[in-house]
Formats: sequence, structure tokens, C-alpha cells
Amino acid sequence: MQPAIVVHHHEITLKGENRRLFERQLMKNVRNSLSGLVPASSIHGGYGRFIVELGADEAASRVEARLGTLFGISNIC
Repeated sequence: MQPAIVVHHHEITLKGENRRLFERQLMKNVRNSLSGLVPASSIHGGYGRFIVELGADEAASRVEARLGTLFGISNIC
């Protein structure tokens, strides 16, 4: 089994047509935040959550620390 982190985002601004735009931008922000730490291909998902697959070299605590600074994320599991 491969370790992973599940990232949930706030849905307060997701009424109407802006959900897709918001999720795309948040995915870009997550990928930018984790660049150099996790390959972009290891981050996927959408509609309420993203999955960050961790390899053997990535420390979950460093990934969580970076994700904790992003606006729009409600919790990290």
C-alpha cells in the first residue's frame, strides 16, 4: 500500500458555475506549493478533494506543513 494524503477544500465559494475554476486554481496552487517535494503527477483528484500520493522519499510532515499554508484548504488527512 502506498501512503497518501487527502486534501479537502472549503466549498463556501462554490455556488453556480465557479466550482471548476476554483478547483483548477487550487490544484495549481497545491502543485506549486509541493514542487520540488512531490512530483506533479502524484497529485490528482477533484470535486471536493485532492489526493497526494507519497513515495518512499517524501516526508508526510513536510507535505502537510506546505499544504497548511494554502488558502482554501479545510483539512488534510
